[in-house]
Amino acid sequence: MENKSEKRGFLWLTVVLALVLAVLLIVRLTWRTADKEETEWAKMGVAEGDTSEVGYRLRSGQGEGKDRLRVKQGQSKGKAYYGKWEKRDRKWNREERKELEEPAFERKERKEFVVDLNSADTLDLMEIYGVGPYFARAIVKYREKLGGYVSKEQLMEVYGMKEDRYGEIAKHVRLDGEGVKRINVNQADVKELKSHPYLDYWQAKAIVELREKGTSYRSAEDLLQVSLLDEETIKKIEPYLEY
Repeated sequence: MENKSEKRGFLWLTVVLALVLAVLLIVRLTWRTADKEETEWAKMGVAEGDTSEVGYRLRSGQGEGKDRLRVKQGQSKGKAYYGKWEKRDRKWNREERKELEEPAFERKERKEFVVDLNSADTLDLMEIYGVGPYFARAIVKYREKLGGYVSKEQLMEVYGMKEDRYGEIAKHVRLDGEGVKRINVNQADVKELKSHPYLDYWQAKAIVELREKGTSYRSAEDLLQVSLLDEETIKKIEPYLEY
């Protein structure tokens, strides 16, 4: 019995000693790792207890991009060089915010740049500040529907056009008085007349029906006989009609 008790005691003592040795080994390895990390951070220019923004990001593993570049160059040039990067940290942040806030394109100051609104293609129009591919196509497409622009103010009828954008475009366009397509109001059928943005189907039909009854249109005043046309509509459509 005594031999068995002694064996059990010896076994437990061995287990306890093994556990103690394991704990001491873990503690020693942890201390060595910590010392090594501090040495590496010191080489990079991040001193023990560094509470700066850059130091925090690097220690926490959040540092990337410029922070890593600073560390890489700081390793070869020392702490003084690294400190210069840290001083520029706020400046870089300001520049990054500015880049995000600014528009993707730069304003082109070309006061002398003027194009004819009725002959300019999309590439010409895109040279104007505020006109991208969408509005360049929209301006040309509406021009085709109208048969040409007779005034700059008609640009406000382009879908999505705003006052500030129109004001910028108006500075860089002119109208030479050419290139306007006219419709012969005494010959055009309903389909041709209603294709114009200023006339709908019923107005076009009324013009043709009155003409078929023997009325010949010789001027814009004759269009007043059409019951569905008011003076404002006639004034808008008149530049696109011939008699």
